[in-house]
Amino acid sequence: MARSFEQGPIRPPSEAGSLLIRLSRNCPWNQCAFCRTYKQSRFEIRTVEEIRRDIDAMSDIAERLKQLSLREGEGGRVTERILRVVFDGHGLDDECHGAVALWLHGGGESVFLQDADSL
Repeated sequence: MARSFEQGPIRPPSEAGSLLIRLSRNCPWNQCAFCRTYKQSRFEIRTVEEIRRDIDAMSDIAERLKQLSLREGEGGRVTERILRVVFDGHGLDDECHGAVALWLHGGGESVFLQDADSL
């Protein structure tokens, strides 16, 4: 089974097609009156090794999806048909497979660095 990776709780609307890479957990400021997302959560910077494991897991999942697409006659592309296979409960319907499948279906070109103000 492919490994999983960590995703934060927020995806800005402008990043709907991006793959999420979580560099930190929660928010370093965490005092905005309008935001309740990270309340009661301590800020943490993830280690380089954790982030590398996540990127490797994303790559493993992308390769599994490519192989599935080839077996299904879709030429290695994540098409609407492959999305249905992923989301219709054929053993690939976890959150991580779904995130990578949607990203690849949309062109697989951008990533969003999380959480809050990661940089």
